[in-house]
This record gives sequence, C-alpha cells and structure tokens, in this order.
Amino acid sequence: MGSRVVFPHYRPAAATRAMTVYVDEAQRSPSWPYTWSCHLTADHESELHAFADLIGLKRAWFQGPPGHRIGHYDLTAHKRRMALDAGAVFMPAIEQARVRLAAMKAKKEES
Repeated sequence: MGSRVVFPHYRPAAATRAMTVYVDEAQRSPSWPYTWSCHLTADHESELHAFADLIGLKRAWFQGPPGHRIGHYDLTAHKRRMALDAGAVFMPAIEQARVRLAAMKAKKEES
C-alpha cells in the first residue's frame, strides 16, 4: 500500500471562505538560514499585514510585487506554528495556486 501525505490542519477551500489568511506546507530551504520555511498569504494584502502584525512579523519582511507575483511573508517553523495557533488556515501551495488562478480568471471574465 502506498504512503499518503497527511496535512492535519488542512480544510478544503470551500470550508475556509471566512478565513483569509493561509500557510502552506513547510519545506526545507537550502538558500534560507532556517532549515524549514513556508509562506503566509491572504486574499487581501491589508488582512495579510494585520495578521503579520498580530504574530510579530516586521513589515520590512513582506515580499510582494514587482519582485514577487503573490504578496507573502516567509515563516520559520516557529512562526508557522504561531500563525496556525492564531487562526491561519493550512492550505497546500498547489491548492492556493488553483484558488488564485480561478479568482484571476473570474475577475478577467467580469471585465
């Protein structure tokens, strides 16, 4: 029987519409000084910054356009745990991409 990756904090996007702050899966990062990292994202940048303030992130750590397509903060494993404890929702990076692409497509069709 094949092994399956289990994400204990994951809830499908449909179940998390009211929660707009997300963390993705922790990954090993050879280019970052910390062993494990992930991303903190949100549907709206203002909510992202408010949540980042809540868990003690500096605004200077924000990474957004034009250098990055999606505004986000990089999180250490400790800050990831703090984000989840404070109400962020785990959503795998691939699911976040699907949700954002669908929203962009819908917005384009409205125009």
